[in-house]
Amino acid sequence: MMGRVCLLLALLLSSAAVTADIQVANAWVRELIPGQNNTVAYFQLHNSGIESRQLSAVESNFAQRAEIHTQIMTDGMMRMRKLDKLDIGSLETVAFDVGGHHIMLFGVDERSQTSQDRSLVLIFSNGERLSVVLDLRSINDIITAPHAHHH
Repeated sequence: MMGRVCLLLALLLSSAAVTADIQVANAWVRELIPGQNNTVAYFQLHNSGIESRQLSAVESNFAQRAEIHTQIMTDGMMRMRKLDKLDIGSLETVAFDVGGHHIMLFGVDERSQTSQDRSLVLIFSNGERLSVVLDLRSINDIITAPHAHHH
């Protein structure tokens, strides 16, 4: 009996350690463009664990649908493409940033523009779920930000 309790405790503790391997930083969502109900979210996703991870889905508490997207150059044109999954290697940081990976949010509730409760749930292929709170950034802040200047 004691052996089973120890095994169960070890499994629970190892599960908790796995959850701690993924960290999110600088999470934000762009405010809605007037007349549209779709927007985009960005963040940095870091895997501090020794095993690679796979982001397989995203849920949102303020949008009808959330999808993992990337942008790729095709025939001289930048095109957006939906990803079914995204690998995050051991000790790797993946940037979700303007012009690259991002979370596309469809059917955004306009009330989210004034609410403090904007979050995503990142879902990994191993079943892990990680809640991420998003700051709201205005379009003007994004345009005037130093990193927004491209050469």
